[in-house]
Amino acid sequence: MQSKLDEWTEKWKISESLKEKSAQWEEALKFANDYKEIKIPKRKGSFRIISIPSEKLKETQREILIFLKKIFPEWYCEVQGLYRGSFVEHARYHSNSRFIFQFDLKDAFPSVNAERLRKILYQRIQAISETTLEAEYFTDLIISLTIYKGLLPQGAPTSPFLFYIFLLETGIFEKLYRINQNFKISCYVDEFVISSQKPIPGEMRGKIIKTVEGLGLKVNEKKIFYRDCRQGCPMITGLRIDGKGRISLPKRKIRKWRGIIHRAVLETDPFTKEYLRQKVEGFISSIRPIYGENLPPQIEKTYQPFRSKLNPQKSGSFYKKARRGGLISFCFLKFSKPRISTETLRLRNLTASSNPFKKLTNSCLESNE
Repeated sequence: MQSKLDEWTEKWKISESLKEKSAQWEEALKFANDYKEIKIPKRKGSFRIISIPSEKLKETQREILIFLKKIFPEWYCEVQGLYRGSFVEHARYHSNSRFIFQFDLKDAFPSVNAERLRKILYQRIQAISETTLEAEYFTDLIISLTIYKGLLPQGAPTSPFLFYIFLLETGIFEKLYRINQNFKISCYVDEFVISSQKPIPGEMRGKIIKTVEGLGLKVNEKKIFYRDCRQGCPMITGLRIDGKGRISLPKRKIRKWRGIIHRAVLETDPFTKEYLRQKVEGFISSIRPIYGENLPPQIEKTYQPFRSKLNPQKSGSFYKKARRGGLISFCFLKFSKPRISTETLRLRNLTASSNPFKKLTNSCLESNE
């Protein structure tokens, strides 16, 4: 157990590091509103606005995030249900439960305004500051660098952490556990999942929704689901759970990637093949935490020839040069004037949008022909 002396020493170290960083953070104030807003279309016609900070502002926000984790050491606690791990861990947490109740928060990050967040941060910063004036200064500085247009921006590296801090300070998890102590409760980004071995009655589900909305949060009524695992596997963060401890990818995703891997094996164009290779390897790495070495049979059957034919270690010097840098590949293709079919050009144009270098190469190839 930490003694009083160790506790004060730790607070002093955090306070000194804050004073050192504050000078750099002051310089970043001129970039405080340097955001790029992107509209991402949703399925039903509306848009999700993502506010992406500039690189300089993002670097400062990452430093602020490190500091905030020091003054909020209890921000992650499995009992309270917050998950800072992967989507796989989040789904596995509920994989042994039979009944699943899910709902999403509507406009979760923008619902946390600057004034509500300022009160939470001030209480913690005051504990490590020498004076009240100093605490107010540091609090306002952090708020200015993490808030955009008076709200928590969706796209800043500090936003998920500050949102979780807001949830902890509201006591939402303690209030939900009072409804039923046998619940498993978790929150991943803006998705709440409550699971149980026993049925969750409609009256109890209504009480849960009222508890959440009573804290100033909005529940998306179109994304409220209640399922029994014996009547079909529910989806949690994109993964199927069966109520018996097993998690897996949905069948439609397996079929989709089986087709992509098969196409990668048959592809003859070097650039498209390299693009597909990187895409497939990234997918296989992402599902290793789910399946380990035992991939689904549909994936394993197509992945074996892919691994033998497209492994860059066995594909000759061209692939090694292509991986080292695009310039060698670009010069090779520009001056060798290779014969390219219409179908190859069509496939290359489909993937060119994700690779700016490929666009330049395509134009040169077409001009050579």
